[in-house]
Amino acid sequence: MSKGVSLKYRAEVDGLRAVAVIPVIAFHAGFPGFSGGFLGVDIFFVISGYLISSIVLGDLEKERFSIIDFYERRARRILPALALVVAACIPLAEWLMLPGQRTDFYESVVAVALFVSNILFWTETSYFGAASELKPLLHTWSLAVEEQFYLFFPPLLWLLWRHGWKATLAAVVALFMLSLAVSQWASVAAPSLNFFLLPSRVWELMAGALCALTQHRYGSWRNGALGLLGLMLIVASLFLFDDSTPFPSAIGLIPVGGVALILLFAREETAAARILSLKPFIWIGLISYSAYLWHQPLFAFMRLYALKEPTMLQMGGLSILSLLLAWFSYRFVEQPFRQRRGEGAVSMRMIFSASGVLLALMLAGGGALRGERSGDAQLLALQELIKPSYGLSTECRENALDKPVCRTAEQPKILVWGDSHAAHSVPAILGDEPDARLIQATYYSCPPLVGVVPMNRDKPAAWADECAAANADAEDYIRRHGAGLKVVIASPWRWNVEAGARVRVDGTWQDSSADLLERHLRRTIAFVRANGAEPILVISPPRVTYDAGQCVVKARATHRPAHACDFRIEDVDPRWTLARDVIERFSGDVAIVRFGEIMCPNGTCRTSKNGKPLYRDLTHFSDYGAAEIGREADIYDLVMSAPSPAEATQTAARSDFEKDTRRE
Repeated sequence: MSKGVSLKYRAEVDGLRAVAVIPVIAFHAGFPGFSGGFLGVDIFFVISGYLISSIVLGDLEKERFSIIDFYERRARRILPALALVVAACIPLAEWLMLPGQRTDFYESVVAVALFVSNILFWTETSYFGAASELKPLLHTWSLAVEEQFYLFFPPLLWLLWRHGWKATLAAVVALFMLSLAVSQWASVAAPSLNFFLLPSRVWELMAGALCALTQHRYGSWRNGALGLLGLMLIVASLFLFDDSTPFPSAIGLIPVGGVALILLFAREETAAARILSLKPFIWIGLISYSAYLWHQPLFAFMRLYALKEPTMLQMGGLSILSLLLAWFSYRFVEQPFRQRRGEGAVSMRMIFSASGVLLALMLAGGGALRGERSGDAQLLALQELIKPSYGLSTECRENALDKPVCRTAEQPKILVWGDSHAAHSVPAILGDEPDARLIQATYYSCPPLVGVVPMNRDKPAAWADECAAANADAEDYIRRHGAGLKVVIASPWRWNVEAGARVRVDGTWQDSSADLLERHLRRTIAFVRANGAEPILVISPPRVTYDAGQCVVKARATHRPAHACDFRIEDVDPRWTLARDVIERFSGDVAIVRFGEIMCPNGTCRTSKNGKPLYRDLTHFSDYGAAEIGREADIYDLVMSAPSPAEATQTAARSDFEKDTRRE
């Protein structure tokens, strides 16, 4: 028998909101220790599913449910604060953004207005990528997911309820299971789609709906141990999960289950409820929506202004500022607009009038706001220099060996083999010898190793096979044309030395390591020499912790000197240092192009020349930079002077390669 539910205020749910928003802010700020802070959004999804379902079920039982009334309440809750934050972003975007960034920003503004920003960001970026940190409205993807949920679920719940509680429960369980299965599949097959789009998130919202349905039928339970277990599961996930955790997926049942345990069992006087009902948690929980809205724009605009990565102190100050702004917008925007009756109540006409003004500004992003500004021409010219480098042609990003535009002669003397770092090595080789006879064998993100491919979370599962096939094509070319060929082997090797990364070695997945990289570089070198070719290893440009290319452009835009973007060699990404040290183990046996030494005389690494960027991001050369460095250091001569292996060397290399292959 139904006990009914009128949704009473639960202080512990506000406290749970605080547990959700604090880690999100800390994660986006880059604070150490909050590797799973992105899970805060998933906590919000479960809470939202619970509250929305409880409200709708309560109205359905009292036979007063109105879809128009429901959407009015959602509009009062969401639109005013969102409108304020987006409006505040526009002048900052005009001041701090470069022309291309500004265009992308106004596209996101339109997407926010239409509640499809999750779809836009799915097509544009990885949530965990460096570029995402510069998007002020990236976090609105989760609002879009919720709004899309609001469109289909309340009407569906209304239809299901007409067939009774059991039918409703069965349908919600089915939605939960189907969505969970989709997320598990997509976490491997399509990670970005999985993260941003509604079908992979419905199960989290349904988890909250199941809690509401259960309580609606049986009333509330109190179990201190289960409530405390739920809190422990959430906290453990926040600190143990990281951006390498496939998510959302079945592993998300741990934090989502933790939230469900709190919603079901953490009632008054239980330990979990007492913790979550502490006044600081309640205060942050009450302002959590506004805090969520404010933090990402503050962080993004700071990163847009700063030439280098902001300090922890600066990000801490902005975190506090986000809470202060959240209190302001909660007190003077959220609360007045939520009141439907009485003194200070705001009418729906005022809500939609105020929001309509902002919507007009948002949609104007397709017109005047996206127009050209004074000084844009110079900045656009600089930005042209930091576009991705594809080597000989944009068509050489993948399967380059099959394309005539990816070679400069019918009988090349140089094969450039590798990933995007191989592609940007091409203009360095051609910098002083534009007529060099060269062929490009590049497949982006795919290191040039015999029998080894990395696991790449940003790619579909089939990508590993595509990488292996691309390397097999390069190996086949070396077998057929190896005599006298110079083989430039270039990659940053990040996937091969990064802690926790996985690589597939001859079909078997295993943990990556520096020693494994050395072993398979040795195997690859032996393979190249066994076929009469000579390998040349490349130490990539030092990888920094900020976008060095954008830094130079920002310096010009804000009238700061370009050399302010330079850095010390000891400040580079430690993965670059580790990969460099592995390659140096071959010194004396193999010719090495040392871009680190060239870029960093006296320990200071240059990021510009003549006011133009040498980098295009935090790790790649710009085309301009590659050509300039190539001319400075005579990279072509270094490559061509590498001695071809003698016949005895070929025989020994063939023997070594065969031994290594049998051992693997």
